[in-house]
Amino acid sequence: MILSTQQSVAQGKYNYQLAQHDSGLTETWTLQRSANGLLEHQAQVKGRVGLVRLKQNTQLRMTAEYRPQYLEMTQQLNENEAQTTLHFTDDLITQTITVAGETHEAVLEVPINYALFLPPVSLQGFILRQYDQVAGGRQTLNLVSLRMQPEDNLPLSVTIRPVDYEYCNDEEIETLAGQFACRHFRRYEQHMEQDLWIDKDDVVIQWSVPYSPIMKWDYLLVQYQRG
Repeated sequence: MILSTQQSVAQGKYNYQLAQHDSGLTETWTLQRSANGLLEHQAQVKGRVGLVRLKQNTQLRMTAEYRPQYLEMTQQLNENEAQTTLHFTDDLITQTITVAGETHEAVLEVPINYALFLPPVSLQGFILRQYDQVAGGRQTLNLVSLRMQPEDNLPLSVTIRPVDYEYCNDEEIETLAGQFACRHFRRYEQHMEQDLWIDKDDVVIQWSVPYSPIMKWDYLLVQYQRG
């Protein structure tokens, strides 16, 4: 189980926009610190897109250095529900998925100093802790990625994939949550260039993902509170 926490670090909310219109999905999140220094991140993504109704709860426990230790995720897609737990070590991930009363288990070897790529937008900024800001330029980060796997009727699968990130410049970004001094990064994946703006505390202020000219997603921070 996720450890109880005492101190609030930050909390906020995102609107998920598709082609500059509200998609119907929102994300709320909190980051808390326990008495022994561990961090607990909780996020809920919910809403309806077309005929699909989604509710996804994520709880991630991390060390004080933001290294993952334990993950719980419950995902409801229309009437279907699945639960995923992950246990992390430096070089292994143990995964358990329970769906429709059946349990699937797997153990995956992972590279040292990997970064964890998870569905909640509020976790994307922590990936850039693996980026060498002094060296700059385009850098390849090893991501342990959780993705949908509908072809096997499983909610999530764990894969390892290299993804390039590049620091662009410092910019001022304004959303409904306020105006923020940000670092602008570009993410290169599958011939697609994505843009991320994160503040000094590694919180994503905006993430733009142009799947196509008519399928551009923008994840915008609309509420934000520290402490």
